[in-house]
Amino acid sequence: MLLPEVIKTSRLHLRKPLIEDAHEVFRNYGSDPEVTRFLTWPTHRTVEDAFEAMLARLAHWEQGSEFSWSITPRGNSGVVHGMISASPDHRRAWSWVLGYVLGRRWWGQGMMTEAVEAVVEAVFAQPGALRVWAWVDEENFASMRVLEKAGFAREGILRCWSLHPQMCNWPRDCWAFARTRLA
Repeated sequence: MLLPEVIKTSRLHLRKPLIEDAHEVFRNYGSDPEVTRFLTWPTHRTVEDAFEAMLARLAHWEQGSEFSWSITPRGNSGVVHGMISASPDHRRAWSWVLGYVLGRRWWGQGMMTEAVEAVVEAVFAQPGALRVWAWVDEENFASMRVLEKAGFAREGILRCWSLHPQMCNWPRDCWAFARTRLA
């Protein structure tokens, strides 16, 4: 499995994260409780939290367990708007899991839909990749809309599925969405 370190779209430059991204991550989305509300990781309290997150992302890339891209505008790859990742589902060799986050000031501009479509295309270029799926908290309507605009179908509710530490201390219900190469 060899996903590209750089993916370009008409407006975006998705690139493998850099340690130096930590300051941008902290400032643009990691420290914002509204942005991290539905995420599975806690809001960053310090830039060191973001630094540790970048180290983890790079380690996962090297292990082949998760591939992340910093979302930057084309022509200025130093400004990090968000991040998107794709992970092989080791229980199902044909399936990949998608996750993403975008800074609040870039919400509603279609950037995440564009990033999702580009990453799904890169995943489907992998031999044997037939399915990309994601789960979304039952109240995260904006994220659901991103997936629907990117061609994902809502499959069903996953009861007591994912822990979102900003919301509560127990797993929350989530919707499963998927897109397949065969459909």
